[in-house]
Amino acid sequence: MVTHLYKLECLTNLHVGSGEANYNIIDKEVERDPITKYPIIHASGIKGALREYFAENKLLPPVTIDSVFGKASSATEFGAGTYKFFDAHLLSRPMRVGGTGVTIPCINVTSDDILRAFLTQMENFGIKKYANVSLPELNFGGKEFLSTNPGVTVEDEETGVLDAEYAGAAAPLLGSTFAVVKNFSNYALPVVAHNKLEHGESKNLWYEEYVPHGSVFWLMILTPDEKNVLELEKQTMLQFGANASIGYGFVKITKLI
Repeated sequence: MVTHLYKLECLTNLHVGSGEANYNIIDKEVERDPITKYPIIHASGIKGALREYFAENKLLPPVTIDSVFGKASSATEFGAGTYKFFDAHLLSRPMRVGGTGVTIPCINVTSDDILRAFLTQMENFGIKKYANVSLPELNFGGKEFLSTNPGVTVEDEETGVLDAEYAGAAAPLLGSTFAVVKNFSNYALPVVAHNKLEHGESKNLWYEEYVPHGSVFWLMILTPDEKNVLELEKQTMLQFGANASIGYGFVKITKLI
């Protein structure tokens, strides 16, 4: 099998729902990794969305779609697909910045454990481009964030300067401007309120969590050989999750390897 690695950048807000009942103030939460509790797009959702996209746009013949994704659940004969789809894991998400002379409204933020988990998977799957990347230990010095931009504050918190060696090692994934947070769990995702109206009267106020636009996920797909008929990097944009009719879930895909 050959591993293909992609970066998914959210062009619009994303809501891939957990589908689970809960008794929190948030009625509809996003999918999360059961261990890390970070947002995730499960492999079944990735596979289903891609199958629908390629079928509806007639980008591949039906026989190839069945070969790649497996036969549809309504088919009389069952057959597993030849491609293996993995969960898409969060790499970074934007947070507000401030400070004297700062001209950007937000900066993408990751965490040390997110980056180290990514590098561990790269080593597990033998992806040489990242398998030998080494991150030095970070010293937050009592601060909540470390940034590549000196003088900024992130989420109104005093922010230190990120170690240059660390920044250089992570730059191929995150670019030259980003921050590292000490504890991602301290910062909730945005929530939007929805109000159902009937004849102008409010009937149901409910709250929905979403992953903000500008967030980045990483995704692996395994193919039987070097050829990848999906060629995701050639698609202008794909849509994952709910609320497509109001512009949610549109992502740009970049091939990393």
